Amino acid sequence: MSLLSSLRELVTAEQDAETNASAGVLLQRQSYRALERAGQAIRRLHVSGAPRCGLRARTLLDLALQYDADLPATRISSGDIVQVRTASSIIIEQAIVQRISKKVITVSCDELKEANMSTGFTIVIAKIGNEITFRRSRQALQDAERLPSSSPAYNVRCVLLAERPIAVPHALPTFDQISGSILSSLNERQRDAVRCAMASTDVALIHGPPGCGKTTVVVAIIEAAVRTGMSVLVCAPSNVAVDTITERLAAVVPRIRLVRTGHPARLLPSVLDHSLDELVARSEGSKLANDIRAEMRQNPGRLEYRQLRADLRAMETRAVESVVGKAQVVLSTCVGAGASDLRGRQFDLCIIDEAAQALEPHCWIPALLCKRLVLAGDHKQLAPTVKSQVVLPTMFERIHAIAPEPAVVMLEEQYRMHESIQRWSSDEFYDGRLVPSDAVRHHLLSDLPDVKKTRDTSRALVLIDTADCGFDEDDDDADESKGNKNEARLVARHVRSLLAAGVQPEQIGVLSPYNRQVGSCRDAVADACGGPVRDRIEIGTVDGFQGREKDAIIITMVRSNPDGRCGFLDDQRRTNVAVTRARRHLAVVCDTTTVSRLPFLQRFVQHLRSAADCRSAAEYDHDDDDEDEDECDECDQGADVPVVEPSARDGAGQGGKARLSAKQRRQLQRKAVAETGAPKIAERPPASTFDMEAARATIRGLRPGQEVSFPASLSSYERMEVHQFAEECGLQHGSSGADRDRYCWVRRPRRDPPVASRAPAAAAPSAQDRIQIADVLVVEDEDGNDDDEEDGVAENETRTPAAAVKPSKNKRVRKKKKKAQASAAQDADAPAAGVDEVEQQLADLNIRPGRCGHERCPRSTLTVRSICRFCHLAFCMEHALAEVHGCGRAAQAGARSQWTQQNARPTGQPPLSGTKRTYVASSLEKKLKEMSESRQGDRKPKDTGRGSRRR
Repeated sequence: MSLLSSLRELVTAEQDAETNASAGVLLQRQSYRALERAGQAIRRLHVSGAPRCGLRARTLLDLALQYDADLPATRISSGDIVQVRTASSIIIEQAIVQRISKKVITVSCDELKEANMSTGFTIVIAKIGNEITFRRSRQALQDAERLPSSSPAYNVRCVLLAERPIAVPHALPTFDQISGSILSSLNERQRDAVRCAMASTDVALIHGPPGCGKTTVVVAIIEAAVRTGMSVLVCAPSNVAVDTITERLAAVVPRIRLVRTGHPARLLPSVLDHSLDELVARSEGSKLANDIRAEMRQNPGRLEYRQLRADLRAMETRAVESVVGKAQVVLSTCVGAGASDLRGRQFDLCIIDEAAQALEPHCWIPALLCKRLVLAGDHKQLAPTVKSQVVLPTMFERIHAIAPEPAVVMLEEQYRMHESIQRWSSDEFYDGRLVPSDAVRHHLLSDLPDVKKTRDTSRALVLIDTADCGFDEDDDDADESKGNKNEARLVARHVRSLLAAGVQPEQIGVLSPYNRQVGSCRDAVADACGGPVRDRIEIGTVDGFQGREKDAIIITMVRSNPDGRCGFLDDQRRTNVAVTRARRHLAVVCDTTTVSRLPFLQRFVQHLRSAADCRSAAEYDHDDDDEDEDECDECDQGADVPVVEPSARDGAGQGGKARLSAKQRRQLQRKAVAETGAPKIAERPPASTFDMEAARATIRGLRPGQEVSFPASLSSYERMEVHQFAEECGLQHGSSGADRDRYCWVRRPRRDPPVASRAPAAAAPSAQDRIQIADVLVVEDEDGNDDDEEDGVAENETRTPAAAVKPSKNKRVRKKKKKAQASAAQDADAPAAGVDEVEQQLADLNIRPGRCGHERCPRSTLTVRSICRFCHLAFCMEHALAEVHGCGRAAQAGARSQWTQQNARPTGQPPLSGTKRTYVASSLEKKLKEMSESRQGDRKPKDTGRGSRRR
């Protein structure tokens, strides 16, 4: 099968796939309501005002809902092709969404029949497939097959069909022979690319890896070609890519005559001044066209209106031909090059940017309009999106495989990434030829203004490994996309760390291969940093981020399962795009055991382990840590830093001396260096002697009401093991304290004894009730008293839940410590008179007065609190919502009941009692009898005339 035949099959398969997914076909299977819920349609619209005439004699129609209501959430956006119809007939077969606001959607069409201009019917708009794309692609393939040898594009056509090799020039022009203002700023390989494009007689390729300035080279080629008198056609597969070149070209060469074709609704606002419609509106014939539009608005007759419309279209067609004919550079999408605006126009040079992301049938449309063709792109990045099962290589990839070396120039110096970030991509995809520019070789986040130097900002690569940490991907077979909420929380934690160091939200990007994980990351970042901050951080898929870059990129790989399934992580080009979006900092969150099943990802993990700051997810607990812990303002990366640490860790809640903060340790380190002239290294504490088996035995042996507290010397991983075991046993557990004084506790809830058997409260716990087991403190909590209790304890200090302040008969609040101790002694000597029944029930239910009702939250509610109307407990602002602290079902039931009451129809008077009902029934019967008798009394006897005959 020939190449052109294969391309025709691709076009047909793509059209069938898009048609099956369009609203026109879905209407045969679904209702308008279902389409609206899916974002593919908008119902119940009405024509708002009279149709008006826009540029190029297009008819503009404003559609809105009744009563000035807001439009529903929809996937329809500016530039989409829609069908306008009623419930029974089609009004406009194809229209383009000009603009969409909160209340009004404006569509543009070529012609609207007068009979359809009525405002009295309800309208539905539905998003449909774009048949223009496939029609132009088929036409281009047909023209390529029949192109005569006399055509200026014949040489290009023969090379693209592999009927002849690429002509290699014997000598490239010298740089002095090519003039241009931007050329002097190019490096040597970029200059070679410009010379290759200018010397080519048919086809040339520019291979631009990430960050190598490919767009700069394209702009330089355009400038050099224009200065030599060439006409240039510049194309790209997407409107965004074309607009990017338009912006750069207008800024570098302001006097150049350029035209950006395409529908204004699809263009960026920054390039509208260069759009064809705007240039036509500013042309000499625009005044006459405006006069014709004024006449059309005066409601002429039907025949006169048609004549005015035809005159307007002819006048603007001549204006379009004049503007395009005078342009030195014309810019459009690949499919847009087949519009009637460029019909019959031939260009000296055609440049297709991002050619590796364009389907080959689309590239044939502009390729047949030029004498020479330059393809710029990178086939090692994402391929074009294909909706069908037919997959063919792109034109760039196919020509790159057969082109001789002089016809292909690869850019090698990149200006984006830190050396450690780009090294793996260079070795894996570009044969190690990529080299970083000196300006970016060692740049870090800490080099940015107002960014502190921390452990995160002073590292270019960070690996957070979730292997063997129980961070499996979410198990939901109903959803094709994948998610991992545990990884999303790690991402949010890392984002918060960067923000705390001074990195701006706009400088951070979060990427994932899966749409579902994008949603999980959005929620996690919003919970950790707040919704407004989340909205300033770009969180999206890898596919939507190609061509973009951020100072800090965080990648969540999602997949973590015992079977080692990686899904479409096996797409090497997607991983290449994700990694190369980062400038100064790249953090990768993944399960190295799972992703290492793929050979190329195994090499990526090996690179991270050798060049990155490797961390285990077990290092991240679920609680907030002091951000000062990671500060290293006074130290340089890699420098010898004196270490001053206490010889042993002090347990929390045991009267031990608190550990020094990070800032105090740095001050001692600087003082030691100043006194001795050399770093003074203190002896490190011995390795942790924590015995998890002994801790498990202690936890199992807890009696109802007992609590065990573990020392602050436990690592975060050991604390996690304690929490997991307590969860398995169904016990209450949590962490208290901050920074180095953070410790964990486990408590077995008290069983409620029968009311009749409740004895008076016992006295304060004796020495036998407080049991010391190694470093584990067990408190017998029988009556809620605690002899270690102190008034005035700061909220963030270490305290066990058993030490919470609970009222007793003789206790009074005092400010001084000595008075509090004296009062505690008196309470211990005097027999307790018993605990109030309500207070005893609160203690049994683990309700802590003055504390948040959430069992794991230590926050105070004395100043700010929210009372839940379902469970009637006080919560802090973080756990105030019913859905957060566990009353979600009650909230749903309450909302449903409230809605039912508000929207219930009146049912009349309440039912009557038996006596009243009998009385009302008898009264009604009496009334009916009276009315019946009154009607009988009003009747007159009929006069039949028989009486006179009897007389």
